[in-house]
Amino acid sequence: MKCIVQDLGNPAGIIRWYKTNQSDPLGAISADLILDNPQVSDGGTYWCQVENTISSAISNRLTIKFADVPQLWSLNSSKETNVSIGTINHQLQCAYRGFPTPEIYWYKDSKAISGDMGLYTVESDTIIDVEPYRRVTSTLKFAGKDRESGLMVNDFARYSCIAYNSVGKSKLNYEIHLNVLFSPKFSGFSKAATELGLDVEINCLVLSYPPVTSIQFFRGGNLIEPNSKYSFSISEYNVGNRVYQQKRSLKVISVSAEDYGDYRCETTNALGTEFTDIKLIKTSVPDPPTGLVSTNVTWGSVTLSWTAAFDGGFTQAFTAEEITENKLIEGIKETQFTFQGLSPLKTYKFRVYSINERGSSGKSQELSVTTLSIQIPPSTLVFDEKSMTVKVNVNSTAFCTKLQGSLDGQPYEDVSGECILTSKEILVRGLPYTSYRVATCVVNRPDICNESSSVAAQTSAKNNQKVVIGVVVSVFLVLLIVVVIIAVIILRKKRQNPKSAGTASKSGHINPILTPNGVPGEVHYSHPNQYNINSDLDEDEIDAIPYGEFKNSKAESPVPAQQMQNLDYVYASVQKKSSEQNKMNEAVNATYQSKSGKPNNLNILVSDNSEAIGYDEQPPSPYRSPNDLAFLGDGVMSFHRYPSMSESGYSTPDSKQLKKVVYEVIV
Repeated sequence: MKCIVQDLGNPAGIIRWYKTNQSDPLGAISADLILDNPQVSDGGTYWCQVENTISSAISNRLTIKFADVPQLWSLNSSKETNVSIGTINHQLQCAYRGFPTPEIYWYKDSKAISGDMGLYTVESDTIIDVEPYRRVTSTLKFAGKDRESGLMVNDFARYSCIAYNSVGKSKLNYEIHLNVLFSPKFSGFSKAATELGLDVEINCLVLSYPPVTSIQFFRGGNLIEPNSKYSFSISEYNVGNRVYQQKRSLKVISVSAEDYGDYRCETTNALGTEFTDIKLIKTSVPDPPTGLVSTNVTWGSVTLSWTAAFDGGFTQAFTAEEITENKLIEGIKETQFTFQGLSPLKTYKFRVYSINERGSSGKSQELSVTTLSIQIPPSTLVFDEKSMTVKVNVNSTAFCTKLQGSLDGQPYEDVSGECILTSKEILVRGLPYTSYRVATCVVNRPDICNESSSVAAQTSAKNNQKVVIGVVVSVFLVLLIVVVIIAVIILRKKRQNPKSAGTASKSGHINPILTPNGVPGEVHYSHPNQYNINSDLDEDEIDAIPYGEFKNSKAESPVPAQQMQNLDYVYASVQKKSSEQNKMNEAVNATYQSKSGKPNNLNILVSDNSEAIGYDEQPPSPYRSPNDLAFLGDGVMSFHRYPSMSESGYSTPDSKQLKKVVYEVIV
């Protein structure tokens, strides 16, 4: 602790420390007070005081409380106690003190005792000890709604109490051994079974404290002694250092019909003598199990326990039945079983029965058990209408979250498809929901969820409608464009039927030929070394095709020989058969070779629908020369000039041909 002094005065004052309940100063003459290894008893109110020869000044007061684990305070019993069976109002007690206030828990053979077990009652009393201590006394009473009278044999055990607070667990624990004194008690079956000619053991199982001093068998009032017909064995069962259970077995060798009947087991300890009768019978189906109870119940499970009845002379196994949902578990070896996968706050009915080689026993009484509720922490979500996303926040690794959506008040349904384990964003654009919410579920049981939160995100139905309308309109426009494109192509093919002839232009490039009236005909992509021939002549009129000297044409303006040397392609649009194409190729190549002296590698390109079908190699970007030939009739050739017609790229060559515009845009 630090004492802050603005002015020590003149002469300089001395700082001293004080604590409540102590009149003298603590001895520290310093601005700092340090407590080494403080204990709970060091807690209290502290202050500092500055003094000089003229006056003194006192600081504010500071109260400190030191926390520590609980400390064992006192015991009212020894480490071991003997109490007779049936004792009423017996109790055990322990006390702890500490700060913060301790909480005390009782254990029986290391298993926690709860006040709702019906056999015990736990009471606590808290008083104020030396500040800041609190002393808590806890009393374990052997009384409850399920206890018929006083101490029972089952109370024989080791008991302990342990204290906890926010600092930790107590270092010393209270422990006591409770020895319940009782005369011998018989457990086990009152029957034994075998077939003729076989050996059998008749077991006498005895519980007692103090331990028994003798166990004997009688038949017809006569003590059975070991001989060729009978033999004996004995075993003991220990709890700690105290023997409280013994078993003596009588072995009957080669059973005959006369051996069936009653046998008596008689046992003695310091408190008295007791006996029980055991009947030897032939083997049979087992007897029904008894004492069916639930020993542990959670929100999703129920643990059953029962007592095995006579096994009929054979090893038996058990079948547990959950009647409500018709679940059957067979082949259980122990006398307990846990049903898993149940639902919270639901009532189930159970029963058990046993099976041996002879068949099934009758069924036990039914037991109704209601599962507990489960507390599931809520999850949250954040909705961003701008990005149309929902961010789901998961608050615990033991739980997961399901996103649900609803359209205009209709029932909610799952949107996420799976249980979300970690916080994440989910895109909901286009989903047919107007509101969203979340439900929190158990990770290993996603079918167990809390009631879904109220509507935590609300979208506008118009937004979803806009999305739907936009998608529909977009699809319609795409389909419309496709239909228009197909219609334009079909229409163009139907209307295309030009009759024209071609020759070389003045610029040295081969260009489309005009119709006889001077109007431009079909326009074809041109190449500097391409010769175009367009015609709709029939097969019989091929000889009249005006393609210059290549075929002795009647054309008035044959292609000059020097220009032929630059030709790489000849284009012909002719209605003909493939055989006629071959004849044209032969004629063209022969003439081309004789005029140019080049090898026969010039191919005529033929189409039967007046459209270009391609080249031997890809031509450069198409264009039109400003100079085009015009055919005016009677073999008269003239030039026709178009203003500013030079073009590049896939653009329209002529504004008058609108369908060509569409066609080239498509290309």
